[in-house]
Parts: sequence; C-alpha cells; structure tokens
Amino acid sequence: IQRESAAQQEYALQLQKREHSLTEREALLFRHEAALAKIRGVEEEVHTRFGIVKEQHKAEVKQLTEALREITKENRRLKSSFDTLKEMNDSLRKQLSDVTELNKKLEGQARKVQARLENLQRKHEFLMVQKSKDICQVVQQSKPVKQEKVMVTSKIAKLPLNSQVYELLTFLMDWISDQHLSKIEIQEEREDSRKLTQTSKKTHTQERCMKV
Repeated sequence: IQRESAAQQEYALQLQKREHSLTEREALLFRHEAALAKIRGVEEEVHTRFGIVKEQHKAEVKQLTEALREITKENRRLKSSFDTLKEMNDSLRKQLSDVTELNKKLEGQARKVQARLENLQRKHEFLMVQKSKDICQVVQQSKPVKQEKVMVTSKIAKLPLNSQVYELLTFLMDWISDQHLSKIEIQEEREDSRKLTQTSKKTHTQERCMKV
C-alpha cells in the first residue's frame, strides 16, 4: 500500500508539473497571438498610411505636372510676346531712321529754299533800286524843254537797251544763285547722283552761255 501510495503521489506530482508546463505554454501562446495580432494591426496601419501617402504623392505629382504645363505655356506666350515686341521695336527703329533721313533731306531743302529766297530778295531789291533810278532819270529827262526833245527821244529809244541790260543782270544773278545752291546740293548728295547732277549742270551751263 505504501508503494502504491508513493507511486500515486509521484504520478500526481508529474501531473502537476505537466499542468504547470501546459499553463506556461498556453500563456506563452496567448502572448504570441497577442503579438501577432498587434503586428497585423501595425501592418494594416502601415498599408493604410502607405496608400494615403501614395495617393498624396500621386496628387502632388499631378498638380506639379499641371503647374509645369502652365509654366511652359506661359513661357511660350512670353517668348511670343517678346518676339512680337522685338519686331515692333525693329520696325520703329527703321521708321525712326527713315524719319531722321527725311528730316535731314527736308532741312537741306529748307536751307536751299531759304538761300534762294534771300537771293531773290536781294535781286528784287537791286531791281527796285535800278528801276527807281531809271524812273528818276526819265522824269528828269522828260521836262518840257523844247531844245532837248530830240535828246529825250533818243534816250527814251535807248530804254529797251537798258531793260535788256537789266534782264541780263537778272539772268546772271539767277545763274549765280543756282551755282551757289548747286554747291549745297553737291555736298548733300551721294556719289552716284553727284555725277549725274554735274553732267546735267554742264548741259544747263552751255544753254545759259548760249542765252547770254
């Protein structure tokens, strides 16, 4: 009976040890399951956050692409506007150059006209002085003196000759005025037009010599 009792006690002790071991293993298993569940939760959260970050990145890439497209379009528009402004600037520069050249020509023509006007004015004053002298001479010569009728008649007959002299003087003054103006023209004209002008002036000079 003692042996059997000892055997039962030993068996009960072994059962107790096994139960304790199983309890520890069960607790360890519960801890492992809890850790796995926590890991799964973290993994799901990571996947969720990764999806959110991925969508945000995709949206940002799309937004940046649209912004880059708009910037490229704006750059093209600015380049087109710059090219247009450059063409307008070149056109305005050309117009300014043409206007400046035209202004120079008009100033030259104005100087020529002014010089000719001054020459004509001097010629007119000279003719008026000569005419007044002739009138005084005619008045003095046409006094009622019977003895001088023949001389008065001869002097009056000579008046056409004096008028021819005045006409010759007028023609010579025109010639001098034109020669003075031609010097201004030669200074302002180009080389090719200068030759043509000089050739035409030679012909005109010959015609004037024939008239004289």
